[in-house]
Amino acid sequence: MNEGRFVRTGCRPNAVLTPVLYEQKEEETIGFGVFALRDLKVVEEIVLGWEWDDGNAVHTLPALLKTPHTFP
Repeated sequence: MNEGRFVRTGCRPNAVLTPVLYEQKEEETIGFGVFALRDLKVVEEIVLGWEWDDGNAVHTLPALLKTPHTFP
């Protein structure tokens, strides 16, 4: 398990999920970072919005990494 288990979705998000490109073993790969939209209190839950459905653009990111020059 990792810290991602503390993130949930809800109607009043206080954080966003952002793709992050980084190098791992001399190869570019993609990960995701959770970034707060404001300062959070110690006892406050981390809440993402509901926009992560199967049609979201985030699902195309791995394919775009394999062919990075497809789009200008």
